[in-house]
Amino acid sequence: MSARNAEAAVLLRAIAAIAEADGRTASVIEISAMLALAEHALNDGEAALVALRRAVELAAAHGFVRTFVDLGPTMHGLLAQYQRTLPYARTLLAAFPSSAASQTASPASPQLASDALNPRELEVLRLVAQGLSNSEIATQLILAVGTVKKHLNNIFAKLDVSSRTQAVARARAYGLLEE
Repeated sequence: MSARNAEAAVLLRAIAAIAEADGRTASVIEISAMLALAEHALNDGEAALVALRRAVELAAAHGFVRTFVDLGPTMHGLLAQYQRTLPYARTLLAAFPSSAASQTASPASPQLASDALNPRELEVLRLVAQGLSNSEIATQLILAVGTVKKHLNNIFAKLDVSSRTQAVARARAYGLLEE
């Protein structure tokens, strides 16, 4: 799984550079936050802190909160670990549901039931990771676009994410996607 986390970190760094060059601050915040999780999963605390600092400082400047909450209990644990170093982290932690503190998983070893995603959802997720659109996925799997959207909604709920990018990053962290 660490090889997948390392691959995810490399990809996230590249995507962050593109988003930053394009001036897409919201994307830079989200990608940097996910990079922090990937680096932490690789037990690279220094790199995790650099990525988290970037995300938190940009979030503070622009008032972003939800991006971090959407990354779930693992992000809660990471923010809690660095709240003394990153003052805005306290604001972010306050936005998490009260149950997040008790559910905080060890950021180094995310857990997901092996049968959480059914085979069709895994197939859809693999195609999302390849960059296919909903209609391209529908064509390839011989499904209606609405069915693909339903599968994506189920995937988002099961992985506790709110975007395709987050779903792919979380799935890689859980070892659900192979490269």
